[in-house]
Amino acid sequence: MRSNTMKRSLVVTGLALALPFGLAACGGDDKPSKEDVLAGFDQMLAQTGMDETSLESFGVSGEQMDNYASCIVDDIYDEVSADLLNAVADGDAEAQVDISEEDEEVVNDAVEGCQGELGM
Repeated sequence: MRSNTMKRSLVVTGLALALPFGLAACGGDDKPSKEDVLAGFDQMLAQTGMDETSLESFGVSGEQMDNYASCIVDDIYDEVSADLLNAVADGDAEAQVDISEEDEEVVNDAVEGCQGELGM
């Protein structure tokens, strides 16, 4: 039991680290749609090896992951800059962009606050 909790914690930690530091540099004053941000989030997870199969090996179902991703996007959408939202919507986990401390704090709070969606 402790092993599954530890594995889930590693997944969440990986997500928390991947999001604020591995984002595409795309500018723009206009915010992308929530759907575009969510699609980019999913692309980034897949690029970092967190596809449905690997998540299931950690005991996280596809539905749980979808709920988790939706929770994060819902929490950050109206709170972070358009630049950050565009970066996530681009879905490139390898590119780098500078993120404000405020945006980073909002993302980290959302990652932590949405952990319940993973059954934690």
